[in-house]
Amino acid sequence: MPSASADDLSREVTLCSQTDRHLMKLLGAAKALLLESNRGPMGRYW
Repeated sequence: MPSASADDLSREVTLCSQTDRHLMKLLGAAKALLLESNRGPMGRYW
């Protein structure tokens, strides 16, 4: 059982880092969208 829990742990860590990377990408995209929309006179997207 201890070896299985170690495998689970490493799998969870990998999953977390992938999720973090995805969240950072989403945050970056949202920031870029906001900056882009603020550039135009009324905002390009709204």
